[in-house]
Amino acid sequence: MSARPTRKLQVTAGALRVRAYPVLAECVERGVAYGYQRAHKHTDAPTADDVREQIERAVLNEICDAFEFPEDYP
Repeated sequence: MSARPTRKLQVTAGALRVRAYPVLAECVERGVAYGYQRAHKHTDAPTADDVREQIERAVLNEICDAFEFPEDYP
């Protein structure tokens, strides 16, 4: 697997409309790949829980990098 891409997705308000689903799908795809790679970084046989945790963390990080949430968001 390749290293985590450094390109960030930028969404701009105004006259442009963003197709959120493709952006979100790309975040999930990159997050899963990076999380899986990260789970195997220091061990050849990570536990299923370790793999799930790393994938979940990476997917959420990708989403938070691409989307801006209001401060009062639950």
